[in-house]
Amino acid sequence: MRENETLGRLLDMARDAAGGFRKALFLVLAAMVVLNVFILPHHPHFPGEEIPGFWAAFALILAVVMSFVLKKIIFPFITRPEDEND
Repeated sequence: MRENETLGRLLDMARDAAGGFRKALFLVLAAMVVLNVFILPHHPHFPGEEIPGFWAAFALILAVVMSFVLKKIIFPFITRPEDEND
């Protein structure tokens, strides 16, 4: 039983520190985009790699598109009425 108490305390501490983790994550991501302005690849493999912050913008756009596809197209196919399995 002692392991469960320790795990519970660790999870409580992680939940309390979630705001700090989120701020640290956004700070690291912003620093990476800013560094991409100064550190560019010598030989870009794709035309967009020459643009600073290209991969960050690409990832943001792709995440929004994937969220839209999942919510509007796939979710209606995988949901069932509540009484279907009676």
